Amino acid sequence: MRMELLAFLLALPPAAFADKAPAAQAPPQAEAPAEIKIDPGLAAFLKGKGYLAERDGSILRLKTGARLSRFALESTGMRYSGEGLLVRRFDVNGIPLPADEEVPRNRLGRILEALLDMAEAQSASPEEAGRALQALGLPPAHDGVHLLNPDGSATYYGLMLYHGVKKNRQLGVAMSTERLSALMARFTSAYGAAFLAHAPDAAAQALGSAWAGLKQELGKDEKPLSLEPHQEMGEALSSYRTVIGMESDAVKCKHGLGEYRKDLQYSEAALSALTGLRYHSRMVIPGEKPAGAAESAPQKARAPPIPKARLLPSLLRVLDKMSGGTLTSAQFESLVKSFPMGESVWRMGALELWREGLTGKGVKVAVIDQGMTSHPEFNRAVKSRQDFTGFKGNQPEAIHADHVGGTIHALAPDAELRSYKAIDGRLPDNIGAINRAIDKAVADGNQVINMSLGGPMDPNCEMVKKINKYAKEGVLFIISAGNFGGKGILTPSIARGAVTVGALTADSAMAPFSQYGASTDSKGKRHIKDVFMAPGTHIVSTAGNGGYLAMDGTSMAAPHVSGVSALMVQGLQDAAGIADPVAMSRRIKDAMDKTGPRIGRELLPKDAPEDQEFIIVDPVASWRRLSKAYRTFQTS
Repeated sequence: MRMELLAFLLALPPAAFADKAPAAQAPPQAEAPAEIKIDPGLAAFLKGKGYLAERDGSILRLKTGARLSRFALESTGMRYSGEGLLVRRFDVNGIPLPADEEVPRNRLGRILEALLDMAEAQSASPEEAGRALQALGLPPAHDGVHLLNPDGSATYYGLMLYHGVKKNRQLGVAMSTERLSALMARFTSAYGAAFLAHAPDAAAQALGSAWAGLKQELGKDEKPLSLEPHQEMGEALSSYRTVIGMESDAVKCKHGLGEYRKDLQYSEAALSALTGLRYHSRMVIPGEKPAGAAESAPQKARAPPIPKARLLPSLLRVLDKMSGGTLTSAQFESLVKSFPMGESVWRMGALELWREGLTGKGVKVAVIDQGMTSHPEFNRAVKSRQDFTGFKGNQPEAIHADHVGGTIHALAPDAELRSYKAIDGRLPDNIGAINRAIDKAVADGNQVINMSLGGPMDPNCEMVKKINKYAKEGVLFIISAGNFGGKGILTPSIARGAVTVGALTADSAMAPFSQYGASTDSKGKRHIKDVFMAPGTHIVSTAGNGGYLAMDGTSMAAPHVSGVSALMVQGLQDAAGIADPVAMSRRIKDAMDKTGPRIGRELLPKDAPEDQEFIIVDPVASWRRLSKAYRTFQTS
């Protein structure tokens, strides 16, 4: 009940709090007895399938030499019985059985095929696989999943994709954004089902669907992925470090280059942070610890994490200056997406606004949520933390606020963040806390207020009236639409003065959970609003204690709009010299409305109201419209 309540308040899909274990921890390693008995009938069955059951319990694929260790096999819930048969302790859904039962032969072949595919994929050289994927033009990250590490080596997902391409004997890949997202989801499911849920049948089904998807031609409605081969990332990273280091040495004694020297220093720190960074490093096929192996020595204390998001604008400024604009779009994309939250930066086009000096400097952004905790990425940006709940108990779900704040910081790294804790899961106590937080956030001078929360309250409630009042005074309220599909926009996002934000998938379609439709108040009056759309599925952002996590929801879409809004506020304050907050907020909302492409009616749910539009936020086009309008005004 508590999870459902929090999902309701925070505008998260109910599944957003689901166990993220597939990306967390692989089963521990363990020793196994040297030899086991193999049932002759089982041995004959495996040989007929092209496999060999060895005396140590591992299974060998004769054609390729791929080997599945006994411990990997047992990690899926299967084991050898005393008679040498393969038995399982869980049913097909991973539910414990009252007693071990033999794995049916009509299922065993498909299960072993999948498990050996996973083992064979992991046995490939990550460097070779990474180079092959880059030669095909596949991106370093897609839909919240990194295929490549910053040095260009393949992650678990990259290795699986590389194996799938080889398995289907395709030199090229027909790929769309939808298909690549589906592949990543199936690879996640396969790993989790096999080694965490003890349901290898489900793992086999997921991989079978993945390989079938690679063989199909693109459908007429699929959006082809832009496959542009890019420079080998490991060589590029090394090259960047070398030339920036040489440039840093060259300007140390030069006067008048203070800001450039600082950018060079930050750039070196950013590249150092990327070197050796490994994504999805715990997603490995379990192996066996050699008998008698010594215990590993205690790990040395790691250096404090470097706040990479804040350093990325400096790195891009330096590379722009040194390359003279010769770096290709693919080179920039591979570099930006190498950063943990780089995909959000790339999708929102934030680097184009950074090139104009817009990083959120001098802009105050409020996060009204569960209360941001601590993370090296945003700690320096958070100027205050205030609690309006009075709740002092443990709140492990506060990761939501960190995730929201991290996305804003990734897009506007120089903006000042202020955290207002107004949610602790106790409805209706939170309503008063949210109202008090709104008042304080406005009093503190925040120009942008992010509220990734909502519920089915009356559209005429006090919270809506409060938001409308402050919006007329020039405060930009960015509020998530909700995650229950076509049930009407949630309150307080229904407020006329708010920017209502829905969620996009990786292929810029409306996420199935993103809320739409009209809302009705206590008097039966219909309330409807247009919805601004931003990325909201598989968004990677900060997750307390220095980690990162992918989450879904309009809660994740709203901070994308808050972040780029902060960039445009800075631009209007600095570049255009406009200080009137009412004019600024009105023009920013108008620019996003006028420049954002609409989602076509044919792509919307059939019950979406005809008088409700869904506008994809285009920050670059919005800023061009704003800056052009003010340049014209200033010269006329």
